[in-house]
Amino acid sequence: MPNAVRVGVIGAGYWGPNLVRNLNEAPGADPVAVADLSEERLEAMHKRFPALRTTTSHHELFDDNKIDAVCIATPVGTHRKLAEEAFAAGKHVFVEKPLAGTVADAEAIVRAAERAGKTLMVGHTFVYNPAVVVVKEILASDGVGKIQYIDSQRVNLGLHQFDINVLWDLGPHDVFGTSVRTTCRSPCIGWTRSRPGFKRPERATYSRTSRTWSSS
Repeated sequence: MPNAVRVGVIGAGYWGPNLVRNLNEAPGADPVAVADLSEERLEAMHKRFPALRTTTSHHELFDDNKIDAVCIATPVGTHRKLAEEAFAAGKHVFVEKPLAGTVADAEAIVRAAERAGKTLMVGHTFVYNPAVVVVKEILASDGVGKIQYIDSQRVNLGLHQFDINVLWDLGPHDVFGTSVRTTCRSPCIGWTRSRPGFKRPERATYSRTSRTWSSS
């Protein structure tokens, strides 16, 4: 595809295949390679996308001058290292949410992008969700008056991530979705269900003004 952005994907586990599928269908994008430590996963990817080059070394993607950007869909604890390496290699970077497991790691990734002069994007899918877009348009037109309170209920928890807690994993969707829909400055309060290893449910409050979480 002439002038297409050539993309490599790191991670062929739960979400990586979805990224490859969407890139394959998106105008202007050309998924050319995927890296994963599992030969079995790579074989499955090759069956679905025969033209896709597979490798167990993500360094091959960084060393390939024909690859413009990489998508990182790996455990959260690896995001910072992989993103910094990708920027150092001159790639644009897409990172699945959450961007990192700590604020310090997230800020380090942002600084790496700034130093490289490359684009950093986080996988906040709600930004492009048609329903969210319509709600934002309604609110922007003052169609429902002044927003005092927003309630968000999650009906699908998806895959359980064991390297971060459920709030850090799923919370960004709800907080970011609220940020997109409204300029309400009230904190968003959320509850999570108890998970294996937790004695009780966690309660967390996110303040949009200070951009900090507090839990109890």
